[in-house]
Amino acid sequence: MTQTPYGGGTWMSVVLLAVMAVATSPACSEQEDLFAMSLEDLMAVEIDTVVSASKYEQKVSDAPSSVTIITADEIRKYGYRTLAEVLRSAPGFYVNNDRNYEYVGVRGFRRPGDYDTRILLLVDGHRTNENIGNSPLFGVQFVLDVDLIDRVEIIRGPGSSLYGSNALLAVINVITKGGKTLNGLELSGEVAGFDTWKSRITYGNRFDNGLDLLVSATRGDSEGHELYFKEFDDNAKNDDSRPPILIGILGTDPFADAFEPLKDKEVRNRPVVIRRFKGLDEFADAEGRLPARHPQSEQIGDCHVVFICRSEKEHLTAILGPLRRQSLLTVADTPGFLEAGGIVDFLIEDKKVCFEINTAAAQRAGLQIRSQLLRLAKRIVQTDAFEGPNDEENGNDT
Repeated sequence: MTQTPYGGGTWMSVVLLAVMAVATSPACSEQEDLFAMSLEDLMAVEIDTVVSASKYEQKVSDAPSSVTIITADEIRKYGYRTLAEVLRSAPGFYVNNDRNYEYVGVRGFRRPGDYDTRILLLVDGHRTNENIGNSPLFGVQFVLDVDLIDRVEIIRGPGSSLYGSNALLAVINVITKGGKTLNGLELSGEVAGFDTWKSRITYGNRFDNGLDLLVSATRGDSEGHELYFKEFDDNAKNDDSRPPILIGILGTDPFADAFEPLKDKEVRNRPVVIRRFKGLDEFADAEGRLPARHPQSEQIGDCHVVFICRSEKEHLTAILGPLRRQSLLTVADTPGFLEAGGIVDFLIEDKKVCFEINTAAAQRAGLQIRSQLLRLAKRIVQTDAFEGPNDEENGNDT
């Protein structure tokens, strides 16, 4: 295989320069024609007009702002599919995407987390910034199909004196097509990668009575990019990333299989784990003597909530004593449980389930009981069996 004297890149450069010369020749000719025109002819040359700069129609040359106008013809030629793509083509504008929304910066100003509140977006002069965060929508969330845009007027610089506080960096006014422009029914369809599709039906007409009507409906969907981050898999397998909520049951279990459905449940994306502990009587030695503390106190202390069954009524001090410094919610349905240092005690009165709370014991465990729950409590105890009186009532119930 022989090589030509010109490399492939050089040959392509020559062709490109030739194409550019042909493409620019009409512009050069037009510029020469302008210089050859008389003053009267120059005054007759059509100049683009803008409405948004001063809220009335005026020539771009008379507007007191830096103005860029992007027409429907340019949108069609360059294939812009969203307003964000249209704005990206304007000098001084750049667009960011966080995979949810499009954000526009102007002349280097784009503060993270600002949600473009300093840009005012109008459609035919009507404000479209949403009312909660004052942010405009430039991407696929924009209220208008780009095929219905007649032109986009971009006014740089502050316009707050005319439009309010949002118009600090720029005012963008999207002018829509009229029914007269369409003059009939139009159907449009698009398909693309990632299972992307869009369809549009539009009807427009100008009636004899002067009514200009345009009605359009657009529907589309896209599966989008399927992003995969293996780091999330590692976190999912890491027990420390999603620590389970541990519920302990100590003693003779009166609930049978009542807690079984909780095994497959999650609370705030954390799995629920049920642990059962033997009663203190089961640790008696050959002579029937009981240990001074529950042998599984450390494992019990790892739980978030522990229910102490009635079978342990005689051993509450031996059980609760080693747990008194643990951040643990102790619950029972045993009379005298609160006085022994427990936190929540359930009881039945008039065939209704009620509960009592020991706020001093909860405070000692580092737990905060909400006021709404306290108002529902049948009784509140303010004495901690392990630290003495907590307030001036000295253990009196309130």
